[in-house]
Amino acid sequence: MSIDIFDVLKWVAVIVLTGFFAQFGRMIAQYIVRKAREKKEKPVQASSAPNDPAIEIEKQRLKLEKKRLKIEKKKLR
Repeated sequence: MSIDIFDVLKWVAVIVLTGFFAQFGRMIAQYIVRKAREKKEKPVQASSAPNDPAIEIEKQRLKLEKKRLKIEKKKLR
């Protein structure tokens, strides 16, 4: 029984590649799980924030001001 150097190198390469794929597969799985959790938690955080009427009024005022400026800009053309 003779052990060929190419057989040994082939098996070493297979083991190294398996470890490589296992490590990065694990990292990708953890990334996907983390993103799914963040996505799931986001709506809960947004819905629990109190709606301040003063902030909403200011947003509407700024929106109307932006529209007014846009109309004036069109008139000047």
